[in-house]
Amino acid sequence: PRRGVSVLLCSIAALVLVTPSWAALTVSRVEVRREAHRTVVALITAEQKPLEVTCFSLAGPPRLVFDLPGARLSPDLPSAVPLEVEGLKGIRLGQFTLEPDVARVVVDVCEEAGQPTWTAAEGEEAGETLIVLREPGVPVLGRPTVARKEGAVLVRLAGAGALPRHVGILDDPPRVFADVTGAVVEEQFEADREERPLRRIRMAQQPAEAGQPVTRVVLELTEGQAHSVFSESKDLVVAVGPNSWALPLPEYVGAGRLKGKR
Repeated sequence: PRRGVSVLLCSIAALVLVTPSWAALTVSRVEVRREAHRTVVALITAEQKPLEVTCFSLAGPPRLVFDLPGARLSPDLPSAVPLEVEGLKGIRLGQFTLEPDVARVVVDVCEEAGQPTWTAAEGEEAGETLIVLREPGVPVLGRPTVARKEGAVLVRLAGAGALPRHVGILDDPPRVFADVTGAVVEEQFEADREERPLRRIRMAQQPAEAGQPVTRVVLELTEGQAHSVFSESKDLVVAVGPNSWALPLPEYVGAGRLKGKR
């Protein structure tokens, strides 16, 4: 009967037109961006969906291998991407397997440079996945943590206690900032806070100074407040509040140096 034929044709059309959820993503563009003490490899998919990224390293010659499960490379992409970065030789692209679909990105590393660290994250553009390569030996700062102590709010930046810093205040809105030299941010960060007088925290990479990376942490406040900046163990702490100048009590640690409030 004609009705049965129509139903069959509609079913076939649905199978052809609907893309299954397990279909491979197509990497249609690859861009390399050089930023302060890091190299960003941006992978953009035609389907505007992010990629899964796994990584392992190999020697002889040294290289980082990034596999993209569930992805295929567009035939329009080159097999290699030019790279003029100290410590890195180049980037190669290839389809590792088709069943299952696994695309591969290989970063060739100079033997004398050491292995770079890396992270993967979604980019700002739809379907953009970022592989961030950082120079070896450069400290990477994660998100700051917040605590309250004796009426003051303490913002802690782990691993930044021994690094050079410049601290200042700004108005409209009132805020305290700390520029930390010699470190890079793990990711740009911004978040509203409820620990008054703290209103918002922002952290981002600034332009390099004298060849050194600079990380800026900004504390936006509900109103102008006293502040104190000090090292505690390996961490950098910015305290804001009426009694922040009194935290912590200096601790003598020998060699004629004071450890604590500075």
